Amino acid sequence: MRSLTSMFVAILGAAGFAASPALADEGMWTFDQLPLQRLAADHQFTPPAGWADHLRLSSVRLALGCSGSFISAQGLVLSNHHCARGCAQGLSTPTHSLMAFGFLAATSADERKCPDIEVNQLVGITHVTDQIKAATAGRSGPAFRDAERAAITVVEKGCNTGADVRCDVVTLFHGGVYDLYKYRRYQDVRLVFIPEEAAAIFGDAVVADWPLRALDMSLVRVYDHGAPLDTSANHFTFAAAPARPGDLVFVVGNPAETERLNTVAELEEERDVLLPIHMADDSEFHGLMSETARESPELAGEVSSLVFSGELEASRSTLQHRALSNTGLLAARARQETDLRARIAADSALTARYGGAWDAIAAAVSHLRQIDERFMVLEVEPQEAGLIEEAIVLVRNAAEAAKPDSERLRFYRDSSRPALRAEVLSAAPVYPEVETRKLAWLLSRLQPHLGSADPAVIALLGNESPHDLAARLVAGTRLGDVAQRQTLLDGGEAAIAASPDPLIVYVRDRWNPLSRPLRDDYEANVAAVITANSALIDQARLAVFGAGADPDATFTPRLAYGVVRGYAHGGVAMPPQTTIGEAFALDTGRDPFRLPKSWLDAKAGLDMATPLDVAFTADIVGGNSGSPLLDRDGRLVGLVFAGNDAAEGGTFGYDDTEARAIAVTVPAIRAALAHIYHADRIVREIDGE
Repeated sequence: MRSLTSMFVAILGAAGFAASPALADEGMWTFDQLPLQRLAADHQFTPPAGWADHLRLSSVRLALGCSGSFISAQGLVLSNHHCARGCAQGLSTPTHSLMAFGFLAATSADERKCPDIEVNQLVGITHVTDQIKAATAGRSGPAFRDAERAAITVVEKGCNTGADVRCDVVTLFHGGVYDLYKYRRYQDVRLVFIPEEAAAIFGDAVVADWPLRALDMSLVRVYDHGAPLDTSANHFTFAAAPARPGDLVFVVGNPAETERLNTVAELEEERDVLLPIHMADDSEFHGLMSETARESPELAGEVSSLVFSGELEASRSTLQHRALSNTGLLAARARQETDLRARIAADSALTARYGGAWDAIAAAVSHLRQIDERFMVLEVEPQEAGLIEEAIVLVRNAAEAAKPDSERLRFYRDSSRPALRAEVLSAAPVYPEVETRKLAWLLSRLQPHLGSADPAVIALLGNESPHDLAARLVAGTRLGDVAQRQTLLDGGEAAIAASPDPLIVYVRDRWNPLSRPLRDDYEANVAAVITANSALIDQARLAVFGAGADPDATFTPRLAYGVVRGYAHGGVAMPPQTTIGEAFALDTGRDPFRLPKSWLDAKAGLDMATPLDVAFTADIVGGNSGSPLLDRDGRLVGLVFAGNDAAEGGTFGYDDTEARAIAVTVPAIRAALAHIYHADRIVREIDGE
């Protein structure tokens, strides 16, 4: 399940300020605004000419929510096991699970196309703030939303030049800055290598506390017009020496949405309403998928990714709630907000321009509290519920396509068309029994959240149980067939209106008439209000304190930095790194401490002192999975795959006292490829031979 919190944040944005001094290594910096003075002052490092461009062009975004990097001249991409697990699962068969046994392409001909991975490479950033603000000047509420939407549409359409280009207007400082990000899109991505799951999550790395001893890595290759992509100009090489305690390291990745600039009203909504709902639902969904795997060995492989993501989301939402429940965090934010408002109130000109922004956002949050549960179960959760998500996209696409481009929801605009088609026409396998269970779970949430007498519950369930209704809809639908989805996508309103498919009919006639007005209400009375007033608050912050802070993360390429360092937790010293030998010492032969046979067979040829995982202080959050870890010279020293428990509070703020990012080391990656998996072809390619 997608994080409910991140879904709300992605739609509405946030506002606030951070007036307190930044910690030394705090920040997720855009590539056009790097903290060069801080790097020079704090770490005596001044990047050479071309350094930043090389890092940006050698790094990539995996559109499903991860990061990666080119590590050879032939389009080879290094990322995490958990970022490629969907590909591995999709390429598995009932008799051979790539999750259980891993995969290595012996030759280039053996590299297998992933059904649902898209790679994006950022090739340019253009400032478009003046264009967007000129269109929205003097407007508020729905009028602001409509003007902003129209202006963004014009900018994005002017940038998109084909299916291999993606252009996104990115809102930074929540309306204070607008930038146009232009990406090259690559959709022919093929699996090259993935280790056994037992090695990738050894010791249960899903719950990412430190110390860990996991090989959370994968290799895929980008193809362009049927041949490996030429990345000879920009790719990372492996460092000769490992990163050592105290070393300065850099992370290039795509951190997901953070909420460090939210107002106190928004954070209280997260703490009191959104996260508790999210925690309960994620835990229940994880339990359902885990039970499915236990009950049905034939379905265990099909739901393994759902079990993994469900556990990850349940853990993440719990840790985020713990961070927000820290009274010190919210009290500090309240003091900062009060201070800024007092400074604004002391200046009549500033008061006239910015003084009402916080109250306007508080009113929008109050409105959200009236609709949040309904919005969650009818609009947010279906977006990650399998076939019903496909039905919603198809039904809405037909309706949105009939509108002027600037009036459509963003996902349905012409600029997003290639991404929409890629999602709808994905060749990822569909498993009817799993789809039935997911849809039944979604339908079962209606009564607990809305009440059995609610008109929406009555309309959506009728006289059927959630399971019976889900079973009937999934058994009758043909949406599992890519060709059928393409027919409905290309056929538009006429095809949707004429479709007898039971899931299309259900969404078209029963679900969408209830959820679509909620979306309109949300966008007009919550999102538009918060977006417009967030921009005012950021302008107020800049007017009072000046520039110098990094913007909240937006799942776009950012640079972070820190040092390799352990920490103390509860009086216990936590080390800066772990070793391959420690993994063997912990092996019990049973999950979660079960090393695969390939490791046991290779033990005699491995150096037990080889560093396996390393902890460091760089500022990261979810979305950084798969990010390259680099030394001062831009050479690869590791692969980011997790943050410890304390790092989950990074959504709301940075604190390097205990929070640590975690990476697999390059020596471990090299040792695994060369001595455990005997991937000689790949090692030679990485070495440039």
